[in-house]
Amino acid sequence: MAGAAHGSRRRRRKEREGSRTRRRPQPQQRDWSDLPNLALFSILQRLATFKDRFAFDGVCRAWRAVSRPTLGGFLSSQRPLLCGTGGHHFCGFSRGPSYRSTLRGLCRQDATLLGFSHGYLIMANVGSRREIWLVNPFTGHEVFSIPRVHCAHSPEWAALTEPPSSPRCRLVAWCRLTIVYCNPSDLYWSMYCCETEEERTCSRWPSVLGGAVCARSLSGKLLRFEFYPQPRVTRMGVRHLLPGSTNVWLAAASGGEILAIHANPWLEAAEGCVVYRLDTSRGDWVRMETLGGRALLFTTVGFALCDEHPHRWGGEDNCVYYQRHLGGEVKVFHMEGSRTETLQVNHPSSHLEGKCCCLSRCCTSSFIWVLPGLCY
Repeated sequence: MAGAAHGSRRRRRKEREGSRTRRRPQPQQRDWSDLPNLALFSILQRLATFKDRFAFDGVCRAWRAVSRPTLGGFLSSQRPLLCGTGGHHFCGFSRGPSYRSTLRGLCRQDATLLGFSHGYLIMANVGSRREIWLVNPFTGHEVFSIPRVHCAHSPEWAALTEPPSSPRCRLVAWCRLTIVYCNPSDLYWSMYCCETEEERTCSRWPSVLGGAVCARSLSGKLLRFEFYPQPRVTRMGVRHLLPGSTNVWLAAASGGEILAIHANPWLEAAEGCVVYRLDTSRGDWVRMETLGGRALLFTTVGFALCDEHPHRWGGEDNCVYYQRHLGGEVKVFHMEGSRTETLQVNHPSSHLEGKCCCLSRCCTSSFIWVLPGLCY
């Protein structure tokens, strides 16, 4: 009897404890989208890298809606990146420790880079380069509507004359003796055959300005290629610039100004850079002693860019940033004082060890500059 009574009391005690447990309020699951905007902005201000920023965008739509309006300012504050033409790795540089980041939107391993224009990387499949598409490396937006290139052509580089959403946009690709062009939504490419020796030697480091491609021939002549509404090539009536020299890069600046950089970055000890400005009123190239608040960037086998506001990302004005082919460093030539300093580039250890997932294509490729501020 005593055992039965003890068992009964134990059951009643468990029932009372279970009742209290059932009545205890359960903690509510927090909905991350309910966080106030002030808290989200506070978090955003503490995110300094692309990786953290993209992780923030991926939490939910509410967070992404708060992040998008601030993306332009964030990208403008980021340093220029070097993108390998044979792979998808973006390398940063700085005076101290730098970083390397693989950005979204570059999911294909079998791709090569033909150019960077109006915020988009122009990609092509390795080998024939017949399949071309556009990708914004920071927003992930891709354009796959571009027609396949005819098997007789293999583009060496490409550029957009205007943003891809514009009906006047032409995607222009140089294929040695011919130029193919189309609007990204066209069904077929159009072809322009270079008619003169001047046109055929204009396939090195041109610049896009005012919806046209400006290029310098090996003899130093400046030509303007237009592809909308019909192809037209105009020889600009200016003095020949450095005839016979291949070490000249053109860059488009604000206000329709064309700049030219003359340098020999292949040498271990480059003798500096000389910058010229096209004076259309005089029909001549004028040597510049200062760039003012601007900075120029170029690589040995890539396009040159003009950054009107380098201070936004902590850069220096009145100087030229350039990267030597296959070099692990960025040179900075200061126009004032004609002095050069070296900044280190942080290549991933997998590249240095020959274990890169891109099958060594980006380890041995050249690089082009990408300005994050142009990608928004």
